[in-house]
Amino acid sequence: MKLLYLVIFATLLSCNSNGKSRLDSRKEHEVTSMSMEIFDSLDSLQNVFSNQNIKFEAIDIDSLKSEWHLVLMDSIENAILFAQDTDSLFKIINADQFEYLQFKKDSLAKRIVSDSKSLLNNFIYEKDDFQEVAFFYHKRWGKRWPRRKTITATAIDNGQYLLASNYFNEDWLFHTSVSMIIGDEKYNSPIVPRYHKDNRTEVVSGGVWEVVVYRNDQFLKKIAESQNEEIKLRFNGDQYYSDQNLNKGDLNALKDVYSLILLLKENKNLVDSLVSK
Repeated sequence: MKLLYLVIFATLLSCNSNGKSRLDSRKEHEVTSMSMEIFDSLDSLQNVFSNQNIKFEAIDIDSLKSEWHLVLMDSIENAILFAQDTDSLFKIINADQFEYLQFKKDSLAKRIVSDSKSLLNNFIYEKDDFQEVAFFYHKRWGKRWPRRKTITATAIDNGQYLLASNYFNEDWLFHTSVSMIIGDEKYNSPIVPRYHKDNRTEVVSGGVWEVVVYRNDQFLKKIAESQNEEIKLRFNGDQYYSDQNLNKGDLNALKDVYSLILLLKENKNLVDSLVSK
């Protein structure tokens, strides 16, 4: 295709007159206006290529215009042919660009599907037909609470999520909130009182569980956007507190949940089509 561009460009520059025509000023103005519009379109197309980092054989538009003016001085008919050939070149390059951009669009679509499949493979999908809602449980934790002090999250198919502070230990803390430090920034969750439906406790062999659920708290966004900083957690109880660093596995799982939330908001139809297969 590049060779074709060069052949056409060489043809443009080789135009010459077989005989002078008398230039009509009105016709010359119309031809000039038409020709400049063609040249400007070609120039704009080259700028698009450049901005999108598309490799192409650049054409010097100023030299092309200068050559055209020389042809116009010699013959208006040849000037028209020159402009028409340039227009043909523009259409060839434009069609080439469309084909390239369509290829990029198709490639991007395939990559989105592939990335979405990989992301969804990290989750357990469960639909509740009675409530007409579906939940995505990360396989890092499954559907049960983990036996450690950490933060977990569950995605909902409407683009919402449930964030939970999970406390497991030998003794009760009766925590009602959690604080978090990322780098130099400190964040505090809402307080969920004891005996509230979102503050749950359970006694099991080996210890006690305390799980406090926060609905769409901004913690998840802050965690997902963290850049390799150590994340410190503090579980705040009635009288005491307990500290714990968020481990790498839980951090990556929380980032997965946040990515899924964004995907559900942007392209829920894609998610629905993948989980139904």
